Amino acid sequence: WKTFGSIQSVDVEYSRDGFKREARAAAKGIENTGRYDWTIPDALGDTVWVRVSDAKDRKVASSHGDPFRIQGALSLLTPTGGEVLEVGSEQVLSWQSAGSITHVKLEYLSMGGGPPDLKPVIDTSAKPEESAWLIEASLPNRGEYLWKVPESLPGKIRIRVSDPADPKVFSVTPSELAVRGVIRIMAPAGGVRWPVGSRQEIAWRTLGPV
Repeated sequence: WKTFGSIQSVDVEYSRDGFKREARAAAKGIENTGRYDWTIPDALGDTVWVRVSDAKDRKVASSHGDPFRIQGALSLLTPTGGEVLEVGSEQVLSWQSAGSITHVKLEYLSMGGGPPDLKPVIDTSAKPEESAWLIEASLPNRGEYLWKVPESLPGKIRIRVSDPADPKVFSVTPSELAVRGVIRIMAPAGGVRWPVGSRQEIAWRTLGPV
């Protein structure tokens, strides 16, 4: 900010209603150097204003015209990208959050489709060629989730965590995860006896992309 006249110290405040009812202190009585490094508080809001005033004369003050936004933040910790996920295994999805984010949404992004009975989520944060498929629409933000890898996954995916109340707040694995299918022997069953020279059927089932 710029000052005109002899103003030695200033107060810095912020408000989410244009200073109609709310005025919260960011700094009080600081030296008037024309700038202040502010650690953004956990005061989420779409319309936030800042005001700087003379610490000795509150009538001498200035605030900016258009509001700005304070939002939460999410950072996906695991998986980090590049891992191989085996169908049927349990994988820990973990993340960190900043701000009052009470619930999160978990999805996987894919260019190869998803479960045949589900439609992809329409969303603009995925790559243009990707579709988003729900893992959980909304769950309490505890920082981790144990996910059983379903067999309906395509060969490559990415994981995304987001704030269901604010889809602009999200984090996604930077690179793809490979999904490995599983082959399960159905026959012969353990313990059976097959005579030499007889013809017997060997049967198996495949899960996932094999």
